[in-house]
Amino acid sequence: MAARLLNANVKAVMESNGSEAEPSVGFWCELGTMQEDEPVPASFDSEYPTEV
Repeated sequence: MAARLLNANVKAVMESNGSEAEPSVGFWCELGTMQEDEPVPASFDSEYPTEV
């Protein structure tokens, strides 16, 4: 849920500035320990928009 909230805020800030959200910028969560060799997701879900 934290990643979805952070992504919603990034999207809201970009839209409030008149910009389109950059699909390659975002937050995600993974199970377990971070692995440097795992690929970055192609898109980042944003839900539960919050006030900026």
